[in-house]
Amino acid sequence: MGGGVLRSDGDNRGVPRGERQPRMQSDGGIGGASSVLFRDGMTRAPVVRFPYGGEGCGAQILPGGIRQLRHTFCRLQQIKQICQASSTGDAMGMNMVSKGVQNVLDYLQNGFPDMDVISISSNFCSDKKPAAVNWIEGRGKSVVCEAVIKEDVVKKVLKTTVSALVELNTIKNLAGSAVAGALGGYNAHASNIVTAIFIATGQDPPKMLKALTASL
Repeated sequence: MGGGVLRSDGDNRGVPRGERQPRMQSDGGIGGASSVLFRDGMTRAPVVRFPYGGEGCGAQILPGGIRQLRHTFCRLQQIKQICQASSTGDAMGMNMVSKGVQNVLDYLQNGFPDMDVISISSNFCSDKKPAAVNWIEGRGKSVVCEAVIKEDVVKKVLKTTVSALVELNTIKNLAGSAVAGALGGYNAHASNIVTAIFIATGQDPPKMLKALTASL
């Protein structure tokens, strides 16, 4: 078990991490970063079947009243292709979102009695696996982090120049990852830190697969 100080948005925070690699131990505590939570929506996408295509299209045009369905901590944000996205506060929120989806399905069946519910999850929400839809739309909390590394630090500590570092990022991380067919994860190893925190705090490590889509 490891840990250290993570400086974010001007505050030093003690963060436990289940990580023994010395380099990874230090990565999260170098300098500081500013962060913005720009999207918050845990998703669950049920799969249903209709006897006629027209009914399936009609079910996607949902009445405004469905937005009144609420959980104590869960707030419905949007529904696309019968994929529900909800803000879940500080919780990961899969259980509460699944309960919310069940309420939505019950609501839909009142208007579409011929609708056959196959599963509460169709895998379109793509839990615990990297997927293009989550890279584009986001799943859970989407964050932008920014840090400034001064030129003299780049020269003294990293033993290189800013222009060479920028070129390396373009050739290796962007072009190289594109050639390899990487799905959004352009070598930003946010997943290392996320996984280490998850292990140390008893969270679900496979959830870090969505952190693989972090990009520089």
